[in-house]
Amino acid sequence: MAFYGVNKDVMVRELNLKFKLAIQQRGGVGIRTLKIIFKRMDFNGNNKLDSSEFEQALAAFGLFPKKVEL
Repeated sequence: MAFYGVNKDVMVRELNLKFKLAIQQRGGVGIRTLKIIFKRMDFNGNNKLDSSEFEQALAAFGLFPKKVEL
């Protein structure tokens, strides 16, 4: 599938790369630390991040993806 001529897989890979780079810039945050951060962002307590919670979690790492990227 494509969105505005851009393959969604490419968009996801680019967002993943940006996220990994943001993590590395913060000193290589590990999986356990990510778990804690994401758990804190789970405001409704359902052990899942909905799109708005995930968006806030990414923003905590300085990433501000477009709605379509989320």
